[in-house]
Amino acid sequence: MRAVRAAAIGLALALGVGLAGPSTVIAQDATIEEVRVSGPRLRPSAGERALSIRRLEGAELRRAPQARIDEVLRQIPGFSLFRRASSLSAHPTTQGVTLRALGPNGAGRTLVLVDGVPINDPFGGWVYWSALSPEIIEQIEIIRGGGAGRWGNGALAGTIAIHSRFTADQKLSAQFEAGSFGTFEGRGAVFMESDEARIFIAGHRFDSDGFFLLPEAQRGPVDVPAASDATSLQAGLDLPLGEIRLLAKIGYFDEARVNGLQLARNKTEGWQASLHLLKEASPAGPSWQVNAYYQERDFESSFAAVDDLRATETPVLDQFDVPGRGYGLNGLFRLPLRAGVSLEAGLDLRRMDGETNELFRNLGAGFSRQRRAGGEQFLAGGFVELASNPTRRLSLSGAFRLDYWKVSDGQRLERDLATGAIVREDVIADRDGWVANGRLAVRYEIDDVSALRLAAYSGFRLPTINEYFRPFRVRNDITEANPDLRPERLYGIDLGFDREFGERGTFRVTFFQSRLDDGVGNVTLALGPGNFPPSGFVPAGGTLRQRQNIDRITSRGLEVELDWQAGGRTVLTFGYLYANSRIRRFDDRIELEGKRLANSPRHQASLSLTHLLSDKVRLSAAGRWVGEAFDDDLNSRVLEDFVVVDLRLDFDLSQTLGLFLAAENVFDHMVQSALSADGLVTLATPRLVSGGLRVGF
Repeated sequence: MRAVRAAAIGLALALGVGLAGPSTVIAQDATIEEVRVSGPRLRPSAGERALSIRRLEGAELRRAPQARIDEVLRQIPGFSLFRRASSLSAHPTTQGVTLRALGPNGAGRTLVLVDGVPINDPFGGWVYWSALSPEIIEQIEIIRGGGAGRWGNGALAGTIAIHSRFTADQKLSAQFEAGSFGTFEGRGAVFMESDEARIFIAGHRFDSDGFFLLPEAQRGPVDVPAASDATSLQAGLDLPLGEIRLLAKIGYFDEARVNGLQLARNKTEGWQASLHLLKEASPAGPSWQVNAYYQERDFESSFAAVDDLRATETPVLDQFDVPGRGYGLNGLFRLPLRAGVSLEAGLDLRRMDGETNELFRNLGAGFSRQRRAGGEQFLAGGFVELASNPTRRLSLSGAFRLDYWKVSDGQRLERDLATGAIVREDVIADRDGWVANGRLAVRYEIDDVSALRLAAYSGFRLPTINEYFRPFRVRNDITEANPDLRPERLYGIDLGFDREFGERGTFRVTFFQSRLDDGVGNVTLALGPGNFPPSGFVPAGGTLRQRQNIDRITSRGLEVELDWQAGGRTVLTFGYLYANSRIRRFDDRIELEGKRLANSPRHQASLSLTHLLSDKVRLSAAGRWVGEAFDDDLNSRVLEDFVVVDLRLDFDLSQTLGLFLAAENVFDHMVQSALSADGLVTLATPRLVSGGLRVGF
């Protein structure tokens, strides 16, 4: 079967087509261009040169065959959400992102920023990928490892930095697309510019009837397609004030989903606003940036249980109001001290609060109890970093970071709906602490085309309000919250080699090893049927889990990346990740020691190719192979390996109008996203064919 899947990728790529991989820009002659910073942001810091970084240009997003940004980013081996399903069909709470297969979870172990502002959900840590529009993205940087320095809470496996564009050659751009499963998408942006200011306004609308989440042989009368819709609106202002630039942004989004059952639905509405002040001076002068932001989310979600024949469904949990709010301030300052030496320092503050209000315990006559659970979090941190170039070929940097965290006002209150009596009231003590982290990085240029990189670093992640306080249920599998969770700590080291081949391309290889202490995982406590604390009754075929700290997890592996220009009109990108992520110590559950982390494949590879057939016709393809993984901590449920191939054909009819055809999962391979205790398989995106037009003026 693997040989057949490998042949499928080879067949697609033999046609001479592909998608430009991360860190390349495909120009009209398909050459690899150098990364440039043209938007309103600070230049990359000197200390980043020793880190493992990939860059994806906005032009690639706008011409990608994949429908969502998270699917495009999956071309980078190691990028993963909690499940294999993309944001087209995945529940929002599974859309947290992790890099290097470091034990994906719903909250994710990667910090995601837009123009320096975190967009991880303030309540749960996940990311609403449907709210991001490619039309206003200039570049995405994927920074693996390097958790200290300017990146604080959440940046264990790395940081994804998304940079907006406030101007474009085409002042109006739009794309309209229709395809399988009644799918329609329209998105566009308007850029206005004068001597005094730059403004963008962008909008996006997506609607789909959806596809079935279960294989046909497992479906019953209650199963329905996973329909979804999403809307987003954003506006931004870039205004010069002498040597300082003022940036202001505001955005709104909403999305709604049917999760394969009529009674299993979720909906989110949210908005965010940010204000930025930026001074980018000459290399010999100081520069700084200050960001202030506010975000608000209103989430609701319902879950249902299904009988053995899948003929009837029963509501088991209705999270009818789950608000979340976050606001914060961060600042960054850079100062050249003398020739070859620079100082970078910064501070950041963030406060978050949220709670779940839900109905539960349905014994057949409707919900009988109501629960309210939630709390607040506060984080404050600061860092200082020194970078030096003692010789022309040697770069050194060192960073120290100190963070304070506090979890307060935690509660879990449960009432009987019939009598109003309180049946459970947990008064959860406030907790706080200090965390120190650091990073040392070295880059040595062997010659003008080759360099060695070495980075040692540490980082931390405070569990989210969701992980502390919100239980949830998927079908008959129940996962309990845990207010006693400890912060996660990561210690890592990278050793890399870079080689440039002139204008032909680049080659990068990185060996890495990470140790994650107190990693939060969904740990199996019991298998149904029966009554088990702390949840209660677990039905037959169900599983009771609880979020718990795993004493020690290790992950060691290898990243290989190649960008290559094969002739003047073709660009090839190859990526491979080997990551062996295992539980090394778990005193409370010794039987789990040595087990691989759930949803963490050892092997991932991608191969992409873009070929210009003519000045007006461009063929693209992207192949991705992901090795087998386990769906559970017991390593008893095996998710099969898979290959997917995505294609896109672009026709430029004129400078202002173009047509395109696209297909995801061309060979319609079955991709297992999840496997329940009773054998039900949740599927990721099947073959999705679409076409449409792009306009630009």
